[in-house]
Amino acid sequence: MVGIGNAIVDIIARCDDAFLSKHDLAKGFMRLIPAGEAGRLYEAMGPAIERSGGSAANTIAGLASFGAKCGFIGRVAADQFGGIFRHDIRSLGVAYDTPPADEGEPTARCLIFVTPDGERTMNTFLGTSVHFAAADIDASLIERGKHRLSRRLSVRPRRGEGGLQGGGARLRGSPAPRLPSLCRMPFASTATAPTF
Repeated sequence: MVGIGNAIVDIIARCDDAFLSKHDLAKGFMRLIPAGEAGRLYEAMGPAIERSGGSAANTIAGLASFGAKCGFIGRVAADQFGGIFRHDIRSLGVAYDTPPADEGEPTARCLIFVTPDGERTMNTFLGTSVHFAAADIDASLIERGKHRLSRRLSVRPRRGEGGLQGGGARLRGSPAPRLPSLCRMPFASTATAPTF
């Protein structure tokens, strides 16, 4: 199985309702945020667990944990969070060779605040993951995979490049099939479930 999607690092921390109110966060919701807000929230949050995430990556990680041979294609930056993503997904035996971006936006992250009642409030900065381009695609990995999973990824051309756009993008003449999630176990949760 080969997954193509947003490479996101989940940053999970406990908080109370007062913290959510102070930072004007709607409890239990997920929202997209800009880089500046991601930085401010990261500085304000308490001790956190940082794990690779993203819908397609989580599905691939779940399959790999059951022994499936898997690969993943997604864009990270050459920064701290990009290193975390690469380490975590590779530690599960997933083939991941997308080169990190040396310029542009930082690695995507989802700041997840967990209140004592177990409610999760998610704040996602998509960063460099949305600048995924045709040059980031490892065609040989896709060809080796018997199945492909693509999750809400927008592939955009970089300056001077042709690229693939949106959900109807074609790789080697046929669209990557949309497969149902075979496993809802995000690999952020395998280590954090006992903690939270």
